[in-house]
Amino acid sequence: YIGAKVREEYPNTVFMLEGLGGPQEVQKKLLRHADLDWAYSELFQNYEKYNIENYGRIMNQCAWNDGTLINFAETHDNDRLAKKGKIYTLMRCAVNSLLSHAGAFGFANGVEFLATEILVPKLQKLQKFLE
Repeated sequence: YIGAKVREEYPNTVFMLEGLGGPQEVQKKLLRHADLDWAYSELFQNYEKYNIENYGRIMNQCAWNDGTLINFAETHDNDRLAKKGKIYTLMRCAVNSLLSHAGAFGFANGVEFLATEILVPKLQKLQKFLE
């Protein structure tokens, strides 16, 4: 209902499902039946070659049948890639961007400038200090 109402006034709106960690069948069902366009990809949680290849097949199948999955190299909830080094970070960004369907690659705050710590707690501390 919400998607239809918003699209009446803003027809180019894109709705993205942030549903990490849940069953993939639920994600697919939501993309198909809840008027959602995109969803988070869980590629960033796959590290071994086999896992990346397997999830790549899942992403492509989902993109063709259900909706596009957006690849992020990291999320704000996980440890920063840069903790493992600059080269590692750049390689993980490359893998996630190159395996994106139709260029669907996103940046989480921090990866773009190689932050080594999660930023949200630091910002919350700063906000409390300024109050």
